Amino acid sequence: MFHNLRTIIGAMDEIMPPVLLSTLAIILAFLPMFFISGMMGPYMRPMAMNVPIAVTMSTVVALTITPWLCSKLLRRAPTDSPTAAALPDIKQGGVYRFYERVIGPILDSRRKRIATLAITGTLFLLSIGLAGVRLVPLKMLPFDNKNEFQLIVDMPEGTALEQTDRAVRQLEAFIREIPEVTDLTTTVGTSSPMDFNGMVRHYYLREGPHLADIRVNITHRTRRKSDSHAL
Repeated sequence: MFHNLRTIIGAMDEIMPPVLLSTLAIILAFLPMFFISGMMGPYMRPMAMNVPIAVTMSTVVALTITPWLCSKLLRRAPTDSPTAAALPDIKQGGVYRFYERVIGPILDSRRKRIATLAITGTLFLLSIGLAGVRLVPLKMLPFDNKNEFQLIVDMPEGTALEQTDRAVRQLEAFIREIPEVTDLTTTVGTSSPMDFNGMVRHYYLREGPHLADIRVNITHRTRRKSDSHAL
């Protein structure tokens, strides 16, 4: 047992410097994102917090829990046994025997190997299909809860500017009935001032008599129950 502990401690001493340096490098690379202002700030700030926390906890696990598990899984024979001077035989461990019972038959049979690969491939394709049929959400960033949102109006091409304006005014009347709405700004026939959505989705290129957008300001999120996406 003491031989295993010395081996584990020696292994940890060997890998600790690169593990710590890589953790510090990642933290230093992502922390400056916390100070980004302007339109990109709300999108970059979560990564500046989540990534350092994740790599820090990963390092803690690598330096504490993993060595402890190794000391439990790599037990060697008692010191008074004839094999005490030899390295521990991993084939005598419960983990190895369980793994051998499960994987051994698959490795020994070509038919079982092909069947395992086919089942794995099928499950992989099904998991991709879940996103395709919208059974699981597919989103890079979580929904935010801003104090504003934007409505994009696309009338049929060829619609006159006056008709688009009438349709937008009907939308304005409906929006004003929402209690959380404080004010709104409408732009018809051309693009509104560019923001992050305009930059990413090229909304600043929207121009034509059948196009419009409405920017809606709502009460602060601390004074309403519904988030902006629900509204």
